[in-house]
Amino acid sequence: MQIELFRGPHLPLIRCLAALEEGDVRGAREALADLDSDSRATADRTRLGLIEARVPALGAGLTISPEEVHAAFAAALEPQAPSNPGAIPTEAWFRLYARHVAATLETGASACFRNWYGLHFELAAGRSDAALRRGQRLLATCDEGWAALEAARAAWVAGEEGRAARLVLVACLKLDGDVSPAPPRISTARTPALNPPPGLLPRLPRRIEDLWDHAEALGLPPPASAWVPAVGIIDGIFSQPLLGWSVELEGSGFDPAGPVPADEQGPRAFLRALLAARQARALAPGTGGAGYGEAELAARLRMKRIAPELLARYLARLGGVSTRP
Repeated sequence: MQIELFRGPHLPLIRCLAALEEGDVRGAREALADLDSDSRATADRTRLGLIEARVPALGAGLTISPEEVHAAFAAALEPQAPSNPGAIPTEAWFRLYARHVAATLETGASACFRNWYGLHFELAAGRSDAALRRGQRLLATCDEGWAALEAARAAWVAGEEGRAARLVLVACLKLDGDVSPAPPRISTARTPALNPPPGLLPRLPRRIEDLWDHAEALGLPPPASAWVPAVGIIDGIFSQPLLGWSVELEGSGFDPAGPVPADEQGPRAFLRALLAARQARALAPGTGGAGYGEAELAARLRMKRIAPELLARYLARLGGVSTRP
């Protein structure tokens, strides 16, 4: 009976799905040739043929616009009604679509297509390494906080956890308005198969996303994202070495070891004082009967002037509950 596993009608579909994962439209269509008696497979062969015929540049390295890709897929998949759903799962169609749209998109800030960027489509297509490269190019062409946050999402999926955490810090330090940890949503298309399944884009780790909620719960002045670096270091989510020199941090405008700007805003000023307090405590642990020396006391006083609620959180994490500086 096991030999039937190697002869069943599922094999052409498996080959088809494998070809789709590689973005091979023609290979996927040819894989379904052995299922001519299956009306669902025949319908999908027709759809793949329409895509291949309408956009011959697919996979050929020729110049094509994202609008052309979208139009080709929309024309082929529009007839996909509940009464004739086809054999290929909806998510597989979207991943194929995402892969080919990604190939047409530049990574600059002006290259938005349906509210997503190239790295989002790479992530949707399951291409984490390609998304990581897109994220690096995006950072080189766009100096806004949201770009660093999306690059962090790509770095996290690619397994570069330390770089992802640093990029979250950079995104929040830019102070160019609020940035949200939630992944962006693609605008709705009229063709259902071109709308991503829920939760397709990866989220950042829950412990990082929760920092936004913690900042808001403390009643700190908005935007909440500006306080995320300090809250994250206090809570032990971010390690202090992440704020050491790096190309990404250099572009954030915050230099922990540099001169203090006269007009430094509250979240950055608190973070600077927090780092000073931690450094003073590390250099002179247990100094005096109060458990801290003059340098740490001075840093705590600065923290208290800026955000007493956050100072209280810092003291609580040290093992006390007093709000005294």
